[in-house]
Amino acid sequence: MTKSKQRREGSATTTIEPQVRPTATPISLPNWAAGAILVALVAVVYFPALNNTFVSDDAWFVQGIAKLSTPAGLADIWFKPGTVPQYNPLAQTVLWVEYQICELQPRLYHAVNIVLHAVVVILLWRLLARLSVPGAWLAAAVFAVHPVQVETVAWLSEIKNLLSAVFALLSLLAYIRFWPLDKPDAPTDPMASPGGHVGYYLLALGLFTCALLAKTATITLPAVILVLIWWKRGRISWPEVACLIPFFAIGISLASVTVWLEGRVIGAVGPEWEFSLVGRILIAGRAVWFYVFKLVCPYPLSFTYPRWQIDPRQEWQYFYPAAALALLGVLWAMRGRIGRGPLAAVLIFGGVLSPTLGYFDVYYFLYSFVADHFQYHACMALIALVAALGVHYASRLPADGYRATVGAAVIVLIVLSAMSHVRVYAFKDNESMLRNNVANHPDAWAGHNNLGDWLRNDNQHEEAREQYREATRLFPQHAPLHNKIGLECLALGRQDEAMAEFEQALKGELDDEQLYIAHFHLFQLLSASNRAAESRSHVEAAIQASVRMTPDDPQVREDAGATFLGLGKLAESEENLRRAIELKPSSASAHEVLGQLLARKGDRDGAAQEFRIALAIDPNNAAATTGLRKLQAGDSPMAQ
Repeated sequence: MTKSKQRREGSATTTIEPQVRPTATPISLPNWAAGAILVALVAVVYFPALNNTFVSDDAWFVQGIAKLSTPAGLADIWFKPGTVPQYNPLAQTVLWVEYQICELQPRLYHAVNIVLHAVVVILLWRLLARLSVPGAWLAAAVFAVHPVQVETVAWLSEIKNLLSAVFALLSLLAYIRFWPLDKPDAPTDPMASPGGHVGYYLLALGLFTCALLAKTATITLPAVILVLIWWKRGRISWPEVACLIPFFAIGISLASVTVWLEGRVIGAVGPEWEFSLVGRILIAGRAVWFYVFKLVCPYPLSFTYPRWQIDPRQEWQYFYPAAALALLGVLWAMRGRIGRGPLAAVLIFGGVLSPTLGYFDVYYFLYSFVADHFQYHACMALIALVAALGVHYASRLPADGYRATVGAAVIVLIVLSAMSHVRVYAFKDNESMLRNNVANHPDAWAGHNNLGDWLRNDNQHEEAREQYREATRLFPQHAPLHNKIGLECLALGRQDEAMAEFEQALKGELDDEQLYIAHFHLFQLLSASNRAAESRSHVEAAIQASVRMTPDDPQVREDAGATFLGLGKLAESEENLRRAIELKPSSASAHEVLGQLLARKGDRDGAAQEFRIALAIDPNNAAATTGLRKLQAGDSPMAQ
């Protein structure tokens, strides 16, 4: 086939193969040396993380492993979804092993994260080189030191990001051995190709499953393979699709578990997650361009970013998805002139991002629709594209221009490394990270909320209250913030102000936990103000919320029964007391209170039986003794 015909048909290699100096690195080095430099870059940038502590979600994702440190706990991690908030059993198993070694000393955890990032960098380099992408080493180097990766590497909870990337890249490398994507003329039958052994296929499938068990966001891997096939060959055949059906099936199965947990266990339900299809498209379009901008200009970076106000009635918000579609259209139309590579890279970037673009609800969207760690996997594609184009055009320059370009690339790496090195210190501890967040993005409500949480736990109630008030100003429809302000006002002894905040909270959307907080404290405040009649409705609502939260907790049911009895709601009281006894038959106090209730209803025999059961369980139960004596004397046990 002639070169002109290749260009007309959109050859994958039209614009990515250098014509003058096809080098794997800016300076020709043996692979071991080039790899050593990549590892050294990672070490230099991230060694300060070894002195960092646990931050943010580490409290339950990493430190929570301490409660599951036994073999039975490890079994629960794997076979009882919901034992931990997210189903990432492979990542949590690594944390489980780390805990066996060093318990909760954070240095080892950070060291493992750094090593995993170095492994990802090496695997990315080798994958790009295997695919004959120019500038493979440069792309891996930029990926290694780019500041947007700091959140993934320096935040221990994101070991799931790192581990899933390792297995995803290994799966791609194994699949290429099974069906060589790096050979455009490979046979349509994989078993007829030199590497087409079923063992490589099974290895690729197994590694992909491991990636999913570390983080289900890697569900996009089989789609990435299809894009790579199209990039290299200009077509996708049915056998190529058929081979990936098991990948899609496993991915969808495990991803459905994640979606269920996000909604049912973590709580990604409610008005904060309710968007129309148009609204979700607007979120996705804006998020894609946000990530592109942060790759080009990674400053300022924050742990949480402002949560956008999505409004389909505002025409300007359609610019983002429209621009993304226009870019895809231009790249498609120009594939015959510039090759399929740019379009393939953009498709992979957007596709890998898709699980985090707002089409599926995740709890984090309460705080922001974007996060640096969301693009850890996806940004590999765009970085590789820019590096390939840079090396391609640099190879056509005269010697002086080529050396100048190499020098510019070195400067870029140094600047990115310095920025990342500095950012690592922002994750030193919770206070450093949270104050950095507020300083960089004071318009992010979540930053003020999170800082308020830390200040509250540190008993800095005045500043915590002010941070919550600022968060409320930025996100006024988030009613739980008023509960937080109310609690801080109570800590400061400002009862009237606290009461106003709890009442304001009840005007918004609250889950049962937040309803309990608001009603319970209003009950206490009103009771203390001698407003007993007003407090009755709040104690009743608090108990109802408590029962809905933990319907199978015998103590909660018993307390509810006793409370409803005091309120004179006998039917509700009996329902809860009998459920408490069903859950815990050995509760003497539950039988005693049920006896009091039955006596009030006039069922003297039933009451006496319950008192006797209570005394059989606990002979020292004074209330049951008194109640039984009064029944025998013909008095009501409820009489004073």
